[in-house]
Amino acid sequence: MPAIEPITTVRLSDIDTLVFAGGGNRCWWQAGVMDHLLKGGAVLPAQLVGTSAGAAVAAACLTIGPREAMQRCARLFAGNRRLLEWNRTRSGFPRFVHDRLYPLWIGSWMHDHSLDMVRQAGQRLFVALSHPSSALGTGWSLLLASLANLVESLGDRLHPILPRYLGLRQSFVGLHDCATAAEARTLLVAAASAAPMLRPRRIDDLVAFDGGYLDHAGVFEQDPAQRRRTLVLMTRHHPGLPPLFRWNDRLYWQPSAKVPVSVWDCRQRTTVRAAFAHGWEDARRALEDGRVLCG
Repeated sequence: MPAIEPITTVRLSDIDTLVFAGGGNRCWWQAGVMDHLLKGGAVLPAQLVGTSAGAAVAAACLTIGPREAMQRCARLFAGNRRLLEWNRTRSGFPRFVHDRLYPLWIGSWMHDHSLDMVRQAGQRLFVALSHPSSALGTGWSLLLASLANLVESLGDRLHPILPRYLGLRQSFVGLHDCATAAEARTLLVAAASAAPMLRPRRIDDLVAFDGGYLDHAGVFEQDPAQRRRTLVLMTRHHPGLPPLFRWNDRLYWQPSAKVPVSVWDCRQRTTVRAAFAHGWEDARRALEDGRVLCG
């Protein structure tokens, strides 16, 4: 297994691919980081890759901006007191409020003008999706992949291994290739569709769900030179690892401490602003200390 190599300085102008890992509300740490970096003069690299809610944060960086995206989410959460709701389903069973709020949040800013901004940007954003095993089907794929990820979470592995043995497949779809804003919204929601919080969607006639089922920081195949110019923005804090490090040629930037927010809560008390502020402060210190250079 490749060794962890601590890194003292990362020059953002040397980065060709910026990866936004998944992590539910922890991704607001990424939004805080990017808000500070972009205001500090950083330029997004040519290629972005986003998993789960990280894909939405990346899309916000190309459109309304990470701070505005966070504020819209916070306002939606402020009006919600429940995790489950009964009166909006015909099945007789409750559903998670996230299944309504997350698409509503995406729809509040991903519209025709936003998609035009994505297409006209100098960057290309690729969204990670998971697809069920043809042998297991959707239900068993979701169940077994969830259990595999639970087992993996007990360790400190950067990238999970067990889900890949289940036959699940992963794809990367360009947000800029969406024909309509409705397609773009469906893609971003599908990217974060983790059962039971959000239902799977269909993308290009395939069942698609949270890309994090296979890898919460997924990246398509890269050669060693491409990996060395890739920076992964993590959302989970690994206490035994430095803030900046290199592993398997890629660069990683992790939160300085556990991000202070519940991963899937969407009620009034959810501290998305605290998660954002944590990322903003981590970026501020990294720029002041010279560990991260914009130029």
